[in-house]
Amino acid sequence: MPSTVSLSQSLERRRRDHKIKGLPRRLYKHCCSNTEMNGTENNLPESFTIVSLEAWTGIFIYIGIFVVAAIGNVSVFVCILNLLRRRPSPMNKLLLHLNIADLIVVFVVIPSEIGWRLSIGWYAGEIPCRLVQYIRAFGLYLSALIVTCITLDRYYAVLYPLRSLNANSRVRIMIYSSWIGATLCSVPQAIIFRVVSHPEYNQFFQCVSDSMGEQGEIANGIFNLAVLYFLPLVTIIFSYGSILHKIAQETVTTVTGEFHLHAHFKYYS
Repeated sequence: MPSTVSLSQSLERRRRDHKIKGLPRRLYKHCCSNTEMNGTENNLPESFTIVSLEAWTGIFIYIGIFVVAAIGNVSVFVCILNLLRRRPSPMNKLLLHLNIADLIVVFVVIPSEIGWRLSIGWYAGEIPCRLVQYIRAFGLYLSALIVTCITLDRYYAVLYPLRSLNANSRVRIMIYSSWIGATLCSVPQAIIFRVVSHPEYNQFFQCVSDSMGEQGEIANGIFNLAVLYFLPLVTIIFSYGSILHKIAQETVTTVTGEFHLHAHFKYYS
C-alpha cells in the first residue's frame, strides 16, 4: 500500500511538473512556490491580486517617464509642424515621422505597461492583447527605421550633394518604406501573443507569447535585435564613417592646395 501511494504521488508530481514547465516564462515564476499551489479557483494567491512594492516602484517610474516624454514629444511635434509650414524640407518631414513614432511609444506602450502592472494579469480579452502587442512593436520598429532613414539622408546630402534635387522623392520613398516595414515586422507579434489561463488558477489570465517554443523565441529575439539595434547601428557607423572620411579627404586636399599656392607665390615673389 505505501508503494502504491508513493507511486501515485510520484505520477501526480510529474504531471504537475510537466504542466508547470509548459507555462510561459512570465507565468512560470508564479508556479514555483509550493505554498501558492494549494489555492483554489476562487482564491487566487496574493501575488496574483496585490501589486507588490517592486511593481509600484516601476509604476511610479513609468509615470514620471510618461509625463516628461509626453510634454517633450508634444512640444517637439508642435515645433516641427510650425517648421514644416515655413520650410517643408525633407529633414523636417523625417523628424516629424520620427516624432510620431515616439508619440506612439509614449501614449500606447507606457500606459499599457502601467495598466498591465496594476492589473498583474490580463483581463482585456484576446483582441486587445494582440492589438497592444502589435502597436507596441510597431512604434519601436517605426522609430528604428526612421532613424535609419535620417542617417541615409545625411549620407546622400554630404557625399552626393548634386542629388539633392531628388531629395523630396527619395525621402518620400524612405518614409513609405519605413511605415510598410514597421507594419510587416509587427505582424508576428499579433500572431504569437495570446491570452492563456493559469493551469491551477483558471481565473488568472495573462497575455503571453505561448505558441513559439524555445527556438521560436530565440529567432524572434534575434530578429528584433537585428531590426531595432543592429540595422540602425550598422547604418550609422557606415554613413557617418563615410562622411568623416569624405570631410577628411576634402580637408587634406584644401590644406595641400593652400600649401602649394603659398609656395608658388613665395617662389615668384
